[in-house]
Amino acid sequence: MSIVRVELPSKDTIYYEFIEGGENSVCLDTTQIGNAVTVQQVCENATVSSDKVNKDFCIQVSGTPLDKSEICYALCTIEGICDTFVIILNNPENVNSQNFEVSIGIDTTWSMNDDGLDSSSYALLKNGLYGIASMTDEGVLSYSVLDKNACDKKDEILYQITNSDNEIMTQKAIINIHCDEAIVCNGVSADNDGNNDFLVIKGLERFPENEVFIFNRYGNEVFYAKGYLENEPWRGIDKYGNILPVGVYFYVINLGKGKTLSGYLQLSR
Repeated sequence: MSIVRVELPSKDTIYYEFIEGGENSVCLDTTQIGNAVTVQQVCENATVSSDKVNKDFCIQVSGTPLDKSEICYALCTIEGICDTFVIILNNPENVNSQNFEVSIGIDTTWSMNDDGLDSSSYALLKNGLYGIASMTDEGVLSYSVLDKNACDKKDEILYQITNSDNEIMTQKAIINIHCDEAIVCNGVSADNDGNNDFLVIKGLERFPENEVFIFNRYGNEVFYAKGYLENEPWRGIDKYGNILPVGVYFYVINLGKGKTLSGYLQLSR
């Protein structure tokens, strides 16, 4: 359950938009109208459920809108003075999105306010799965990849924009994660169980002129491929088709343009 506290503005109706995804609780700050005693739904034909209100005037809202759904409430004092507000549920599939590119190991920032919106503030709603994001009130989004194995994956960041009319819009930033360097997964268990059966080198597609060399502990070359991804991957078999014994092997990868990677591999079965 997510908790969102809404500050009532001076105008009678406020708008709040958040991502539908189960049950949410929207809490009203009643200090601007005194001692509120009632809260009632005043919208007709509401398409979501919002019938649970606790003593703190927090309203549980749930539903699955096809696009956007509105629920209207009146918050009233014993004297009959009321403020109204609108909750807007927005389907995640219909949130506006933008694509951004980031490389592992490089912290990147973007300005979300380049679209000319008359926006007063920005706020981060949901952080990423493979990295961490932060956002300033002015709409500067920063992102850093934490998962070093997230090459060529997509991350999603949700944020909201509040404009000068107090209207709130939810936006999505889709982060495309790239590898500036190739990453070698240095464990190979060539037992045909579907897990780590061959040598995986992530990000190698960015280096089409690559050459991969593998040596045994005596320094003898047991495998070579030019353009590794276009050839049969190394499965613990030497270049003559013989099954290699388990143990430690060493690799050298020529990425081209003077870039070289080297390290060890553990072969098991």
